[in-house]
Amino acid sequence: MSGTKSDAATRGTAVHDLVEAWAQGRPTPVLAPELEGYGRAFDSFCHAWRPKALHSECVIVNRTHKYAGRLDLIAQLGGETWLIDFKTAKSVWADYGLQLAAYKNAEFFRLPKESNDPTLYPMPQVDKTGVVLLRPNGTFDFVQTDEPFEVFLALMRVHEWLKSK
Repeated sequence: MSGTKSDAATRGTAVHDLVEAWAQGRPTPVLAPELEGYGRAFDSFCHAWRPKALHSECVIVNRTHKYAGRLDLIAQLGGETWLIDFKTAKSVWADYGLQLAAYKNAEFFRLPKESNDPTLYPMPQVDKTGVVLLRPNGTFDFVQTDEPFEVFLALMRVHEWLKSK
């Protein structure tokens, strides 16, 4: 892959499709040859950590602070509930932790659209958040994040201010 934004989007979509299929107990999709390393990295993460999927690819909503997003995975790891984001970037950036802080502090979540369930459920209690960085060589890093929700909210206010100018 040449490293374009389009390549990154294609790679990200393929990895999210893989995670979602795994989490829902469906057969995992066959990845294009240039993406197979990311699939091996995901398999390695699953073998090492033995996650038990609770929810995947759910829309989260916070009505109080007026934001929404789509989480990758909520899973049990070692008796704790983790909110996990899968990335295929070169490294783990601080803003990934802010994204997870926002998701962790959502008020509601909706099951994936394939479920045909429009119900907003209360967001489950999440003990920890982390990023799984999948690499093309089949390896992964699992980095716990703990960014302050207040920083996410402050950045939202700055973003709104900039949009108003």
